[in-house]
Amino acid sequence: MSDQGPDQWLTVSFSCPEVILEPVVDLLGVWSGSGVEQAPVEGGRSLVTGFYHLHRDTDRKQVQAELLEQMAALFALYELPLPEADCAYINDEDWATSWKQFFKPFAIIPGLVIKPSWEPYKAAAEEQVIEIDPGMAFGTGKHASTRLALALIHDCFQNGRPTPVLDVGTGTGILAMAAALFGAQEVIAVDNDPEAVRVAIENIGHNNLQQTIHTSATDLADISGRF
Repeated sequence: MSDQGPDQWLTVSFSCPEVILEPVVDLLGVWSGSGVEQAPVEGGRSLVTGFYHLHRDTDRKQVQAELLEQMAALFALYELPLPEADCAYINDEDWATSWKQFFKPFAIIPGLVIKPSWEPYKAAAEEQVIEIDPGMAFGTGKHASTRLALALIHDCFQNGRPTPVLDVGTGTGILAMAAALFGAQEVIAVDNDPEAVRVAIENIGHNNLQQTIHTSATDLADISGRF
């Protein structure tokens, strides 16, 4: 029999050594069938979280025990102990907002801080801040690809050239806003997802960069110029 009501998610999180990170994420993905969250590697470890949808007739204790048993077997193959797991249950009605408690201001590259709109932050000297509310769009700055892209954009503007920038698949607008802060005189940001365009426009407005960044769902084939 089930020991919980309907409409819940089981989350299982633990600090994973980098050497076993890829197989652990793969196993969590197969187990979850819904999604896996992987934080950037710091100090040779990454915080990974798997999400499992609990139906009305699901025995959550059994699900949790089976996952930890599979994880222990995987870690044993690498002659590593299974880290202590943090298990929690999230009601379905909290799903859209519960993740916000984990999104805090952070320096994505030296001198550039990303902060959510609901968190206060006082910038240090020589520090620039981008405020975002990601909504349903991609781009909180937590993904390694975003960090690498921002580092590259920053390097491109070190000589001070006011180069026009084209941001294809802008998501939350984070790369477009960074380019504007780094010195771009004009940025064109496009996305084929109307929700992403809406979120990007809001974020760009909150950061007072709408005079520099032009956001739309314009097809890439209809854009001309050099960027």
